[in-house]
Amino acid sequence: MAQSITGKVVDETNSPLDFVNVVLLKADSTYIAGTVTDENGVFLFNEKLDNPKYVKVSSIGCTNQTLNIPPTGDLGIITLNPESVMLGEVVVKSNRPVTAIKGDALVTNVAGSQLEHAGTANDVLTQVPMVLGRDGNFEVFGKGSPAIYINGREVQDLTQLSQLNSADIKNVEVITNPGAKYDASVKSVIRIRTKRPQGDGFSGTLRAQGVMQKYFRTVDQANFKFRTGGLELFGNFGYIGGKFQSSNRVDMLTQSTTVWNQLLTQDGSMRTNEFFGKAGFSYMFNDSHSIGAYYSNGFTKQKSEHTGISRVLADGQPYDNITMYGSSNNNTLPKHHANLYYNGEIGKFGIDFNMDYMWRKSRNSMFNDETSDTQDNSLVNSLGVNRSRMLAEKLVFSYPFWKGGIEFGEEYTSSRFSSDYKTDASLLGDADSRVDENNIAGFMEIGQTFGQFNLGVGLRYEHIKFEYLENGQKKEDQSKTYNNLFPSLSLSTMIKNVQLSMSYTHKTQRPSYADLDGTVDYINRFTLEGGNPFHRTCAVSERHSSSLRYLAECGYAVDEWRQR
Repeated sequence: MAQSITGKVVDETNSPLDFVNVVLLKADSTYIAGTVTDENGVFLFNEKLDNPKYVKVSSIGCTNQTLNIPPTGDLGIITLNPESVMLGEVVVKSNRPVTAIKGDALVTNVAGSQLEHAGTANDVLTQVPMVLGRDGNFEVFGKGSPAIYINGREVQDLTQLSQLNSADIKNVEVITNPGAKYDASVKSVIRIRTKRPQGDGFSGTLRAQGVMQKYFRTVDQANFKFRTGGLELFGNFGYIGGKFQSSNRVDMLTQSTTVWNQLLTQDGSMRTNEFFGKAGFSYMFNDSHSIGAYYSNGFTKQKSEHTGISRVLADGQPYDNITMYGSSNNNTLPKHHANLYYNGEIGKFGIDFNMDYMWRKSRNSMFNDETSDTQDNSLVNSLGVNRSRMLAEKLVFSYPFWKGGIEFGEEYTSSRFSSDYKTDASLLGDADSRVDENNIAGFMEIGQTFGQFNLGVGLRYEHIKFEYLENGQKKEDQSKTYNNLFPSLSLSTMIKNVQLSMSYTHKTQRPSYADLDGTVDYINRFTLEGGNPFHRTCAVSERHSSSLRYLAECGYAVDEWRQR
């Protein structure tokens, strides 16, 4: 396969298309890397990549294309044909959304464009430049999973995106180098801004979406609103259900006194049923003060089954063949989530306050039946009960300062995750673990405009106290306290038809609760899966990154990242 992969994307009139998402995929459609086309419609991957097989090309209002990569790596001219939505004898057409750099963000206007008719916020994000979306999860090219905000409030549960109509969205901002206002572990941010509500009275939306992908899946929801004066009452109710297919092929090599090689093939399916509901209010006292709150809950039930064969080699010689059958039942109830916010101005001071509380419990029972050619057969049962809760608040002040403005504030997060695991497998044994984390942060950002240049400087301080407990006893070696400073810098300008943006951030990467969980799950007699509570959270994984981006003739965007 050629080291460079390139091509040019045009429309049906042979005009180049800019800001087209281009994604490289493996043979099993696994994502490898992504980029966007320039103002000439050209894209280029010039680094050595992990066995790319296909290129997927997608653009707003056009039919997607997935193409095989030729040995030369040059796909030539790729033509995307427009999509039209037919309603009776009416063809719905809208303008292609305008994307531009504004400050530290890549902004795509949704209102008045084709994206306005996409459906929900989920459907919008899958078509925004620099964003990859699949099965309700999102990734920013080169930056991993983003933190997502709607009108300044962080999305704690991605199902909230399916409850927001695309017609209510004003624009979407993608930030690839978040500044001091965001948690130091956040590598990218998506900010969704909605239109200001208009008019009084009742309104509602009923939506049903079905997908047939070997098995049928459906998303059904009802949204209701009532507005009078400055008061808005709203409620959302919905159901997500269906069946999913999975297929895994794994080749595992373990080197010890004996070299073990395990070739694992596993096929299965999962049926899911999820119900959710949300109710809340917002009240605008005047143009300077507004408050709001909501409460949501839900229930998820999932049942999965799988069959598999594991061929085991010892020092290259056949050792065993294992036939496997497994099933699991996972129930999550309750899924409490409450939010409270206030936005206001006192004189020249702007105030933005948000508070979230979440609590949920899940119960997962698993059964594994193994038949071995050379060893004893085995039956393994296990039951895991997980509980998690989080309290988070953030307060941001803003004030005009010199030739721009200043933002400063604080953020506090307290979270707990506990796992109670029981099994009849003597190899594993029961486990009872808990992770507590308290994160206190203070930050300040200053933005100034000097002629055509916009300069931003920020600094964030974080104090993190992390505790790990087993069977109710604190483990000192795994419990840590961290104090860190994280600077950021951004510079942007407009020179004729060229927009330039440069930024620098100092970030860190922390393991997830699953990474730290000491519970060990049973896959088969040769394979166990679990977290490692000895993971360090900040000090060993700090990262500096810088980026350069430019946009020419309303089209060309290039990102260059430097890390150490």
